[in-house]
Amino acid sequence: MLTCLNNAAESEFAGPPGTTYTGNCPKGCTEVPLNIFGSGVYSDDSSICQAAIHSGVISDRGGEISFVIEEGKKLYKAMNDNGLTSAAKGEYMRSFKLNGKKGNACTFFREGYNPPDIFENYYRMDYMKATKGPSEWSFNKHPEKQGALAFEQVSLIKGAMNAGYFGTYILRKEFMCPNAVIKVNTYFKTIGHAAIVFRFANIDNYLALEFNAKESPVRLIQKEGHVVTELMGVNSY
Repeated sequence: MLTCLNNAAESEFAGPPGTTYTGNCPKGCTEVPLNIFGSGVYSDDSSICQAAIHSGVISDRGGEISFVIEEGKKLYKAMNDNGLTSAAKGEYMRSFKLNGKKGNACTFFREGYNPPDIFENYYRMDYMKATKGPSEWSFNKHPEKQGALAFEQVSLIKGAMNAGYFGTYILRKEFMCPNAVIKVNTYFKTIGHAAIVFRFANIDNYLALEFNAKESPVRLIQKEGHVVTELMGVNSY
């Protein structure tokens, strides 16, 4: 767990340029004296968590962040961004940059925030060994909730659930939520599996909350390569 005062010049972050670190920032880092130099790329004596807020990858609520060490710069410009004003600094020997996309849908998280959804915000990916594919996705009226829209998958595509492969995936483009509550409603028209997938690196590496329409238990699973590990089971939903 990082503190609001931790900076990338500390010994635990002493790796060479290209080294990536992850950590969790607490809430309330805008309430301590500012110590950030630069914009986008920051001198390594800057507060890591304040730089994360300034760059827009988290809010003052805190959350998980990732940053990479970079070479020094000749100039770090001052900038007012996301409610914080960084200071300018001249030539400095070492820098860091936050990973993640500025301005993503969950950067300015607030209760009840619903980002506008259109089909173009998503892309489909089918498991290459799936049977009875390809998948057929559409964005239609919700079958039960009046006035709501829902993604519908109408094919009989089948994956390999024993190996953690769903038949098809619908993924939101450029979407990163370091600190948010995400609500997803699932509706089964036939017997099958569905899951909310997160921390998705690729089809072989992710976490998923798995639902089985035939059985009541819900599983939190971790997929690493061909190994699927059940992290937690929930009795019913």
